[in-house]
Amino acid sequence: MQLDFQRYECKYVIPEHLHDQIVDFVQCYSHPDTFTESSKDNRYVITSLYLDSPDMICHQAKELKSLNRFKLRIRTYGEEADGPVFFEIKRKIKGVIFKRRVQTRRSSWMECEYGSDKLLKDPNARNVDVMSEFVELAERYNMGPAMLVRYTREAYESDIDTYGRVTFDRKIASHFPEGYRLQTDGSGWFNLDDPIAMGGLATGTVLELKFANRAPMWMTDLVQRFRLQMRGFSKYSTAINQGLDYYYPKHDIRIPKAA
Repeated sequence: MQLDFQRYECKYVIPEHLHDQIVDFVQCYSHPDTFTESSKDNRYVITSLYLDSPDMICHQAKELKSLNRFKLRIRTYGEEADGPVFFEIKRKIKGVIFKRRVQTRRSSWMECEYGSDKLLKDPNARNVDVMSEFVELAERYNMGPAMLVRYTREAYESDIDTYGRVTFDRKIASHFPEGYRLQTDGSGWFNLDDPIAMGGLATGTVLELKFANRAPMWMTDLVQRFRLQMRGFSKYSTAINQGLDYYYPKHDIRIPKAA
């Protein structure tokens, strides 16, 4: 499976009590995505392994609000993080998100997960070009595993737009990476949905509105009806900021802040 597209993303942190009301509104224009529809509780687990350089160029670019930046991540699905494995290149250029994604065979990934400290180019990937670009970027910037992030997602896809997507992310947690492994023994997770990260909301949910060119009218109505305030929330950078001393106590990493 290969995925290449560009879109805009608007993020909001909402109190849990608004969730059901917003879902009722969203379902007038959309339907649950494939994973949500087939899950037991309308939610599914996503685990992402983020890569970064020794001086954390991806994290620094986010903190400095660079107009052009990118992230590399390896993503899988399921409670046990045992689903298909996807390599993703996500760029943000002047507010527009460009994403390339390719699936690799689980058997090929296992060789990397347990047998090497370097990424392996999988000649059997669904699109070798995307796989090669991912590995070449990692090698160019000397990037390696920086943080595991896991959360539960509930997602809806528009019925009336060419592309429109609404996601609710909860139970956001991070874990110090153990090489390229996507699975852990279940312990050592560090919660990110705390009141500090969530702007005072102890049970905040990250709501994202995603669309291709301009926001559909119904998304604009949603924002106005519930008086939502857009704010950035990078799961990866939040994980780094929340756990920098805990995860990297021996590293002399000083991240400059944007003015």
